[in-house]
Parts: sequence; C-alpha cells; structure tokens
Amino acid sequence: MHYTDLIAAFILKVFWKLKRWLLIYLPNRPLLDGPYSEPGISYPASLSPGNPARGEAWLNGDYSLPGAIVHAPGNNPFYLRPPNEEWAMSLQSFDWLQHVIVLNTPKANTIAVQAILDWITYTSLSNRLAWKSEIVARRLMVWSQALPFLIPLMTTIDRAKVL
Repeated sequence: MHYTDLIAAFILKVFWKLKRWLLIYLPNRPLLDGPYSEPGISYPASLSPGNPARGEAWLNGDYSLPGAIVHAPGNNPFYLRPPNEEWAMSLQSFDWLQHVIVLNTPKANTIAVQAILDWITYTSLSNRLAWKSEIVARRLMVWSQALPFLIPLMTTIDRAKVL
C-alpha cells in the first residue's frame, strides 16, 4: 500500500466524520441566541396601532416603557442611562415609535426621523443589547411600519443611511 493511499483514506475518514457531525449536531443548534416566540402569538404587539396620548407624553419627555417610567424633558432617550434591561430593550426595539407616528404632526414626524437617525449614528456594534436577534427583529418590524410615513421627510443622504 502506497502512502498516498493512506493519506486519501485518512482524508475520506475525516470528511465522513465531519459530514456526520454536521448532519447530526448542527441542525439541533439554534443559529440565533434570542428566545423563541410563543406559538400562539402571530401578530407582534409592537405593530398594534399607536396611542396618541402616549405619543404626546413621549414628545413631552415622559419616556414610559415597560419596566420603568423616565421623566427627562428635552433629552434624547438614547443618551439616558436605562433604569433596567426591560426598558432598554423596549427603547432599542423602538416599541414607542408607533405612538409618536400616530400623532402625524410635523413636530412628531421630525422627532421620529431624528430618533431613527440618532440611533443609526450613535449605536455601535459593541452595544450587545441593540444587536440581540429579538431586538433587531422588533426594530425592523416597527421601522417597516413607520418608514412609509417618514421617508418623504428625509433627505437623500438620510434615506441612504436608513435603507
């Protein structure tokens, strides 16, 4: 038996073991680290119609989200220290945006556009909470709901940043 036959046999053995491992173990591993949604829920709460009263409160600096109520008039909520993780998750997923959009006033639309642009500008990849799979999914759903109303208000450069 020639040494090239031994090398070929070794390579085939490694190949078949790797293929077996990929077929048996890889399908059982979750690709994303987020929690799985409940099987009975098909419509996310973040896409429900907004509440104008909550939108007005948000514009006045009452950043009430699940987990806490933060009063900071005149401050950008993304610059505030989050009181807890649940509040930070709701902020990062833009669960509050539909309440601002429902107002449909120039001030509300400007604040909504500016919030999205601030998030794009100042949120880094090192912010692990902002890039968790369930947060990204919720943020994209909310943005897909809000952007048809906000895109006409954006400049070409801002549209390129968002899209």
